[in-house]
Amino acid sequence: MNKITLTGDLGSGKSATSRILCEKTGYQYLSTGNIQRQLAAEMGLDTLEMNRRADVDPSIDEKIDSIFISLNDNENGYVVDSRMAWHFMPSSFKVYLKVDIRVAAERILTDPRRNSEQYQTLDEAVAKIRQEKRVKMRASC
Repeated sequence: MNKITLTGDLGSGKSATSRILCEKTGYQYLSTGNIQRQLAAEMGLDTLEMNRRADVDPSIDEKIDSIFISLNDNENGYVVDSRMAWHFMPSSFKVYLKVDIRVAAERILTDPRRNSEQYQTLDEAVAKIRQEKRVKMRASC
C-alpha cells in the first residue's frame, strides 16, 4: 500500500502529520486545498469564487474528485490531506485524526499560517469549531 489518506478534526494536525509521513516515506504530499487553488488558477478565478461556483456547478467537485480517483491506481506513493479523498482512494491506508476541541482552538489561534480561520478569543474559536462540526455532520447525513 503506497497511499495514505488523512482526514480529521479542524486543528488536529493533519498538515503536520502529513509532512512527517512524507519525510518518513518519501511519498508526495497532496492536499485538496492545493488542488483547489491550482484548479481555480486554471479557471482564472480565486478560490473563493471557484467555491461559490462549485455550489451550483457540480462539475467542479467532479474534477477534483477525479484527480483522487485517478491516483488510486497510480503506483506512486502519496500522502493525501483531504476531507473526502479516502472515499475516492479505497486502497489507501486511512487515518482519522481527532483532537480535543480546546486544543484545536489553541493551535488555530497560534498558527500564523492560518488565514481562513480568524478568531479573536479561545472561546470564540471553540464555539465556531463546534458550529462547523455540526454543519459538516449534517452535510454528511
